[in-house]
Amino acid sequence: MTKTSICALFIALQVLPIQCFSANWLMLQGGEAPDAPRYRLWGFAQVEHQSIMGEKTLSTGAWRGSTARFNLVGPEFDEGRSVELRRARVGLRGRLTPWLNYFFLSEFGNNGVTNPNGNDHDPQLTDASITISPVRGFRLRLGQFKFPGSEEAWTAQHASAYINFTNMTAQLLQERFFDSDGSAACTRALRAVQDCRNFANGSFGAFRDLGIEVFETFVHEGWEYSYAFMVGNGNGLTRWDNDDNKDIYAYLSTEKVFGGKGPFRDSWKLYAWMQEGKRELKLPQRRTWNRDRRGVGTTFRGWDWRFAAEYVDADGMIFSGSDSGVVPGTVSADGALIASNNVAPDESAYGWYVQAGRQIHPMVELNVRYDEGVRGTKLARNRREAETWTLGVLSQFAKSSRVIVNYEFRKASAPDFSAGAVPSVVADSIGDRLTFRYQFKF
Repeated sequence: MTKTSICALFIALQVLPIQCFSANWLMLQGGEAPDAPRYRLWGFAQVEHQSIMGEKTLSTGAWRGSTARFNLVGPEFDEGRSVELRRARVGLRGRLTPWLNYFFLSEFGNNGVTNPNGNDHDPQLTDASITISPVRGFRLRLGQFKFPGSEEAWTAQHASAYINFTNMTAQLLQERFFDSDGSAACTRALRAVQDCRNFANGSFGAFRDLGIEVFETFVHEGWEYSYAFMVGNGNGLTRWDNDDNKDIYAYLSTEKVFGGKGPFRDSWKLYAWMQEGKRELKLPQRRTWNRDRRGVGTTFRGWDWRFAAEYVDADGMIFSGSDSGVVPGTVSADGALIASNNVAPDESAYGWYVQAGRQIHPMVELNVRYDEGVRGTKLARNRREAETWTLGVLSQFAKSSRVIVNYEFRKASAPDFSAGAVPSVVADSIGDRLTFRYQFKF
């Protein structure tokens, strides 16, 4: 899309102010208003330009001369600058009877859901569920949908004020599914026998699961109290259970509503959640590992201001990147090794963020966010720390159209290693990131 066509589209659309809202995502995605239509087609598209500053190549180690994956734009990871149709989602939702509603959504964009390994684009059905509410205080949702948990993960992408996820969410909550932990050295000889790059065996989880959920929200004297309990397969999108284990999800929140009606309004919310499950790895030996996540957080939105903070603790199945941080499949400088993805099945990690936003004009909002992600906290040699400051501008040109610009000051370290050691060199090579997003929603 050219600059001229974008400007023409902006002029053609009706200009409307930004609305500073808080959302009860549990009810918004699992329920329908009493006056909702039987069928409603909806969706959105997001075109993004990302540019990573520096694009430094590694100066030491087995993969010297290669570029770290975090300095390349996914999902292909072959350039430091790229323009992508990041998301293109089309859905159908509605209320069939007073006690039955449904929600369907498909993804056609280029991202970890449709192209997890950067080499095969395949559209996916991300949501397919029905919700039954036969009695007051009890709603039953069945199918594939977003599981209850982190506010950042739960937030609809078309409503987010930021483009990229925090380190916490990207590393600890956005699940990737593998057959191996990647600990065995991937050599040319082994590669001739099997694919030892340890590519993901399916789509990213996209914070969704196939299962059954009980939930509800109660209102009392201006406060809303919500609960959710879910049992899921824990095996990603559009796949049946691959073992006899189930994932358990639980969520509680209390929210003081200051003004407005419906799912969007000014409010202050406190919440806590947990997820417990198991994952099976086939290599280096077939074994089942725990995968547990827990979090607490708060949000506030009102009077043109927005604040949020969240903390997450993680045990087991920690995604730990690739060999020397390069793209899986990259051949080492001496030609002997091939980089692979790695998972630390018995490690732990944590992360947190705090963010603030201010609407300075009916069409303009300024945002700032600080986040940290720390993985490998059991063994000092595994510890990696990442922190990011994100500055953002959001402009809502129309009800259906918005632009977001984010600049991320990124920093990473391997604190147990000296400055010249390979892990430190890899961490020091991370570059800042500038991202532009144009979004159209219908």
